[in-house]
Amino acid sequence: MGKYEIRRHPEIDGILDQLVDLARICFADYDGVINVDQKFLRWYLSRPGMDPQGCFAAVHRGTVVSNTFVTTEQVQLGGEVLRVGLVDTVMTHPDHRRRGLARDVLDAAIEYMHEREVDASQLYTAADSMPQRFYEGLGYREYVRVRYYALDPKQRLNLLALAQRQETKGKLGCGMEMRTAKKNDGKALRRFLDRSFAGYDGYIPLHDALWSWRRERRPNILPVQTYMVHDWEGRIQGTGTLATARLRKGGGSELMTGILDLAVSDRRRAGALFDRLISHASAEGMFIATSGAVNGGFNRICESRGFTCIALEVSMLRPFTEKGEAAAAGSPKRWYTATESLVGI
Repeated sequence: MGKYEIRRHPEIDGILDQLVDLARICFADYDGVINVDQKFLRWYLSRPGMDPQGCFAAVHRGTVVSNTFVTTEQVQLGGEVLRVGLVDTVMTHPDHRRRGLARDVLDAAIEYMHEREVDASQLYTAADSMPQRFYEGLGYREYVRVRYYALDPKQRLNLLALAQRQETKGKLGCGMEMRTAKKNDGKALRRFLDRSFAGYDGYIPLHDALWSWRRERRPNILPVQTYMVHDWEGRIQGTGTLATARLRKGGGSELMTGILDLAVSDRRRAGALFDRLISHASAEGMFIATSGAVNGGFNRICESRGFTCIALEVSMLRPFTEKGEAAAAGSPKRWYTATESLVGI
């Protein structure tokens, strides 16, 4: 088969096209993943904190056959904001598996994170799977489980019809109004989200570059619409975002609408805001939502509206410092899922 070389992304010719090809091959049989193309990947590689020098690939005869990305960000873990290396998109071409290539690229990534002096590394993988056991062999530990909720298209149409009939009766509170967020609402929304998720492990405090990347610089294939609830004095009392994408399903694709960043100042209004968001969504395709298994309130909202947990993911940590070790030894009370690391949106 010839020799393999572990290289950083900037050292590889045509890396963008090669990664698109590799992703299409590696995830061809996986339902529920993004249909990767150049526009999507160019956006994803511009993720704040993703350093091309920290992204590694195994190359065989000039072709990328294994890969991992690393993003360095400030993440809330164990009650503190830590410097964390976020690992995702670990993939190996089927013809080159069982040769230790994933371990080799991850060893290079771990060494890079050591050099960057991060407190811990975090990643997502399927719970109770062979990949989870593989990561455990590299020093990663299970930290929290994440539920992947879905609502099938038939149930979704029923829920949409019900939500639209009840929209004018939504119990958002006296004097509350919901409207589409505008660009100049960004700073106020960021402050509101930071306050709302201050007690959530996994949350990445919002900064200019991250907000722009998540909301303003997205490719056309991944549109989002953010809504906000405000009182009669204009103060934000709630927000939520609908993100739309086409995911692989049965050899084709299906439209998906994800409910992201739902937050309210009064948790008793969370269900009403959830329903109002649903009433504003497209009638096509399915709904998805992700939530930490420890997030009892949001999980009850999803399940009471017919959502089913179709998969369990696990967030894993590999500590590097004393702070990272302390965080990994704890247990989160609430968990924020950064969906760009889990499903790419």
